[in-house]
Amino acid sequence: MSSTHTQVLSHVGPIDWIDFAQRWVSNEERAVFIVVTALRGSAPRECGTWMLVSQSRIAGTLGGGELERMAGEAAQAMLSGDGQWQRTPLRCVLGPDLGQCCGGAIELLLEPIDASASPWLCLAAKALSSPIAQALGFAIDRPHLTPYLVTNEHNHAPDANTHLQSLGDPRLQLFLFGAGHVGRAVCGIATELPVCITAIDSRTEWLARLPTATNVHPQWEKTPESIINTMPMGAAALVMTFSHDLDYRLCLRLLARKDLAFIGLIGSHSKATSFRRRLKADGVTETVSEQLVSPIGRDGPPGKEPGVIALAALSEVMSLLHKPVLESAQAARIA
Repeated sequence: MSSTHTQVLSHVGPIDWIDFAQRWVSNEERAVFIVVTALRGSAPRECGTWMLVSQSRIAGTLGGGELERMAGEAAQAMLSGDGQWQRTPLRCVLGPDLGQCCGGAIELLLEPIDASASPWLCLAAKALSSPIAQALGFAIDRPHLTPYLVTNEHNHAPDANTHLQSLGDPRLQLFLFGAGHVGRAVCGIATELPVCITAIDSRTEWLARLPTATNVHPQWEKTPESIINTMPMGAAALVMTFSHDLDYRLCLRLLARKDLAFIGLIGSHSKATSFRRRLKADGVTETVSEQLVSPIGRDGPPGKEPGVIALAALSEVMSLLHKPVLESAQAARIA
């Protein structure tokens, strides 16, 4: 599928397709939602990966290459009237069918979206803010059955003829305190990563310089430490404000949470030593103060440029946030 005259938005999150679909439909633009429903062996992406295709725009990606080209062409055929305007499964063996070396097989589902999809898209959008785990059910073998909400998808009996598209966002929630040069670089790199960033600062001019992306959320706060208690369990924090005193107050409050997956502080070894000395004087135990990672990005590439520091810090955050770390945070919360 040629993208010469096509707007491509590939850096999106797992649930962003709903917002895109609603906006496109409101503009009287038809689209095809393509989602990976099953796979065997090696494949470019995992189940639930999606791509939304209209005649002039693409949001999301299936991993590129021949698979994405083939799926895009199938969607364009539906949009142009060369194919049926109904839910359609598509199966590909990546080697024989597409000449790819992955060696696996992948199953896709193509869901046409037009004005008639508005009711179920609205239900899905409302479900995104629900604290209850929900999914959207697509009946693969019943193309005329409207997609429907499923509450607590884990209790839903496995069904080869039904695809459940999760309405949850599993991405790491990263709270960035400080939107200065390094903070801006963190946000720029993070647009390519499976992470949602809330960038907090009291300086509107710096917040305005952050990149525009669906996973970067600037937030003005006169007292940034006031939002710490609202951070979700298992979130991560990077502290890099313009003030060492503010940095310290933030670290003190963050360490008191005990249920965060990562707390990182920018600065030198001497700054880290000074902060740990102050923490001890304020009654913070050594075990707790050791949860503060500082300096951040110590194992990253050498260099003090904002981009180098940001790359090292993000690499450290992403590599440490495996399941055992999150489980440890949850256990601390319960205790």
